[in-house]
Amino acid sequence: MKNRRGASQSEAELGLTGVDCITLRQERRIEEAPFAYKPIQSLIDVQVEAEMVDVVARLSPVLTFKA
Repeated sequence: MKNRRGASQSEAELGLTGVDCITLRQERRIEEAPFAYKPIQSLIDVQVEAEMVDVVARLSPVLTFKA
């Protein structure tokens, strides 16, 4: 099996600095890196503009667990 990129990257390279990432396999850390997720701000902006939602908080991860 080919080694995935996340196995050899540091927490800083993955953008996980300040986030505890607990995983059974180190190469799965890449799945929790910020760039693994689509940007959501444009979706939030549209919903606020349409008065569907109000922004009440901005969350940041402090811990992720990946089995």
